[in-house]
Amino acid sequence: MRAWRYTSTSPTLESNLVLVDNLPLPTLPPSPSEPTLLIRVISASLNPVDYKLPSFPLIGRFIIPRPATPGGDFCGEVVQLSPEGTTRQNAKFKTGDLVFGRLDAPRQGSLGEYMVAPASACAKVPESVEVDAAAAVPTAGLAEYKVLVSGGITEGDRVFINGGIGGTGTLGVQIARAMGCHVTATCPGEKSELCRTLGADVVIDYVKEDVVRALEKEGKVFKMVVDNVGRSERLYAASGRFLVEGGVFVQVGMPSIWRAMLAMIKRTMLPRFMGGGVTKFHLFLIKGGEGLDKLGEMMVEGKLTPHVEKVYEFEQVPEAVAKLREGQCEGKLVVHVGNRD
Repeated sequence: MRAWRYTSTSPTLESNLVLVDNLPLPTLPPSPSEPTLLIRVISASLNPVDYKLPSFPLIGRFIIPRPATPGGDFCGEVVQLSPEGTTRQNAKFKTGDLVFGRLDAPRQGSLGEYMVAPASACAKVPESVEVDAAAAVPTAGLAEYKVLVSGGITEGDRVFINGGIGGTGTLGVQIARAMGCHVTATCPGEKSELCRTLGADVVIDYVKEDVVRALEKEGKVFKMVVDNVGRSERLYAASGRFLVEGGVFVQVGMPSIWRAMLAMIKRTMLPRFMGGGVTKFHLFLIKGGEGLDKLGEMMVEGKLTPHVEKVYEFEQVPEAVAKLREGQCEGKLVVHVGNRD
């Protein structure tokens, strides 16, 4: 099979990617702890964690041994099941099923023609959902969905999404709206119409407006802040002036893993006068695939439509990763890995 592989991430992951043509197919583990699937990948989508985690000094190499194939999100066809996956009790999937899902820290990821994934990380693709759309939602969609659910968000609650454009934000705005929330989101002015189309009730142009002042004018009305950007300490420091009592500030995106760790320490362990403990704070880390069926339902109902900014062919993977690193995407980047027979 063909797969993109790297043995180094210096200076960047994409500069070290090599397309290898003669790799053996991955094999199912002989005694897996749970049902496992061999999947022929059709489409994959990219997330910042795909290059940030492997590039994290020391820890990245420990978590993902090299050589490795990147890519966590996928849509593909089941070609083989582990024995545990074919028993009557666990027969959720069968060969030939079209599935979508995500891996947490893959060594053999979705930027290869075949991959192995636990059944718990997958869900069947509903018949009316396109392959590229299914590949585009797993990590970003689950992050936004689980953040809202974990915060006890209910119909009528007001939610502020910092970063309403981008692979994560475009999904978050739609999911919050589907849950019946009043959504305020930030984006550059030229993208405001797209943001409103996705479901934002109020759009703040962060280029021309002071976001914190705009939120403070609204008063203490927001049940949750979902920060997909992570570049402003001032936003968290001021959050007590626009979050309701008991409201929560959730960090989903950060420019780097180092910055995420520092923010977690500062906001949860330091006293208020040093920038900590202003409001309830969570650094959200997505794990596993629980909730994918719900995202599939939302897509079937027309409540969730991934905004795919660009589709790349398999040979263009380094270009796609470089585009993602720029941080200016207005939607998801999808890679065609194989053909749907």
